[in-house]
Amino acid sequence: MADGSHYLKLPDMTTNNANLKFIILDNERLDAFDSRAKTEAFILDRLKFFAPKASVEIVDRSIELETFISNAIVNKYTPLDFIVIVDIMNPIIDFDLVAAMVEGLNRNKSEYCTCEGAIPGSGVERVISVKNVLNGGNKKFQLDDFKNGTVLRWNTQERHNNQFNLYKFKRLKVFLTLIDEIPDLYCKSIDEIIHTLSEPEIFLLLTSFGEKIRTIAYDYCPHCEGTLQSLSNTMSQAFMGYLPQKSPLYFECESCGLVIQNPAIHEDDVHKIYDSWDKQDFVNSHNNPYTNQSIRCDFTKILPLLSAHPRILDLGGGIGNFSKYLASSYSNWDITHSDFEIKSSLSVNGVKSRTLDFTRDGIGSEDYDLITAWEVIEHVPYHRLSFVIENIWKSLSPGGFFIFSTPDFDSPLCKSFDFYALCPPFHYTVFGQKWLENYFEGSEQFEIFDVRHCSDFLDDAVNWYSYGSNTCPSLSLRSTSQVLQKIFELDVDNKLKNELYSQGYGTEIVMTLRKKLLD
Repeated sequence: MADGSHYLKLPDMTTNNANLKFIILDNERLDAFDSRAKTEAFILDRLKFFAPKASVEIVDRSIELETFISNAIVNKYTPLDFIVIVDIMNPIIDFDLVAAMVEGLNRNKSEYCTCEGAIPGSGVERVISVKNVLNGGNKKFQLDDFKNGTVLRWNTQERHNNQFNLYKFKRLKVFLTLIDEIPDLYCKSIDEIIHTLSEPEIFLLLTSFGEKIRTIAYDYCPHCEGTLQSLSNTMSQAFMGYLPQKSPLYFECESCGLVIQNPAIHEDDVHKIYDSWDKQDFVNSHNNPYTNQSIRCDFTKILPLLSAHPRILDLGGGIGNFSKYLASSYSNWDITHSDFEIKSSLSVNGVKSRTLDFTRDGIGSEDYDLITAWEVIEHVPYHRLSFVIENIWKSLSPGGFFIFSTPDFDSPLCKSFDFYALCPPFHYTVFGQKWLENYFEGSEQFEIFDVRHCSDFLDDAVNWYSYGSNTCPSLSLRSTSQVLQKIFELDVDNKLKNELYSQGYGTEIVMTLRKKLLD
C-alpha cells in the first residue's frame, strides 16, 4: 500500500521539496501499562508512510519548548520550511489537515497556524512556517503570541463525531487493541479508519474495551417487548471514544421509554471490563460527590423516621467515599460499605466492609434500615432488576428506606452531551423519571417517598463546558459551550445550579423508596 499516492500532499510550490520537522511532545501517562513503545512506533510508522521525508523528534514537555523551537528555526545546518507540533496523546495524525494548514500558512504569510474542529486525537497543536517567522523578524518564537497566527476550521469531528486521544486510560487500551487487530491502521486515512471501526468484529471489540468476550443482543425491549429505536452519538464520547457514529450502541423503547445498551456484555463476562485500566480512570479519581452540600447526602426528610442507631448498607460503594462521609457525620449509625470486590480499605473507625454481589446473592433479612445505591442500578442487566429490587426489599426492616441515584433520561440535561451514554459498556440501562415512577407505582413492596435531582455534570459544569468548547462536533455547539462555561463561572453562589435541580434539570434522579408496612 505504501505508494506515493498516500504521501502528504503539500502545495505545488513545496511538493517533494519542503523540509518538515515533526516535534512529538511526550507524556508520562504512557509509562502506564508499557504503552509508550507501541504508541511511539505507531506514530513513527504513520509519519514514515504519509511524510517520509520529514524529520522527527520526540521531546519531553518539561523542556523549554520555545527555546527548542527557536533554535530549530535559526539552525543554518538543518534548514526547515515547517515545524509541526504534535501531542503524543493525539496519535492518529490527520495528514490532510496538516497539508491544509501548510497551504494556509503559504496563503496568509502567517507565522503559525492552529486548527479547530478536527477529531480529538487527530489534530496537531500547531504548524509553524519558518520562513514567515524569519521574515517577521521573530527569531525567538513565542508559542502563546496569537497576533501572527491563523486558525484553520476543519470538519472531521462534525462529519464523524469521534474521540481518538489517549487521555483516558480505557481509550488508550482500545487504541493499543486496535493496533494489534488492524496491522495497517497506521497507513489509513481518517475516513478509512472510521470505515474500519464500523466493521462488525471491530465494533464488538470497541463495545467491550478490546476484550474478546460474550455479548447479548436484544430484538425488542426487555421490559415491554416494544420496538427499539436507535439513539445516535452526537457528541465527542468523553469516555469511550472510537465508536463509529453510524453504529449506535444505545436504543430507546418506543413504547415504555426504557433505554438499553445493545449489544451488551454478557453478565458472566462483565467483570473483565472492571480492570486495572478502569481503576486508573475512576478509582484514583479525586472527585468526591459526598459532602454536606450534596443533594445525595441530604437526609432531612428521613432522619425523623430512622431509629436512634440505624443500620446502613451502601451497595456498589466503590472506594467507600459515601461510607466515610456517613461515619464522619453520623457517629451513632451502624455503617456497612459493600461492593462486588472491595477496592479500597476504609480507614474510618466504625465502617464495616462486605464483599457482595447483590444481583445474585441474598443481602439479608430485615438486616438494614437504610440501603443506598449511588449510580449503581444502571450497571445491572435488566433481567436482574426485579431480583435486585426484591433482594433489597427483603433486607430492609419494615418502613426502611432505599435511596438510589441513576441517570435520568427524561432530563434534557442528561441528553445533552450524550451524558446518558457517557459510560458504555458499563451502563446496561438508562432509566427516566417517568419510567421509574411507572415501575414502582403499582408495587406491593415499595412506595415512592421522595424524588429529587442532582448532577455530576452540573457539579463540574465549568470543566464539562470547557471540554465541550474544544470537542463538540460543530462550531455552533463549541461556541454554545463557551457561553455556558462563562455562565457557570459566574454562578459562584450556585443559585442557577440549585434552581435547575429544583426544576428537575439534573442529569441524575435521586429516588427514595420506603418499604411498605405490613397490613
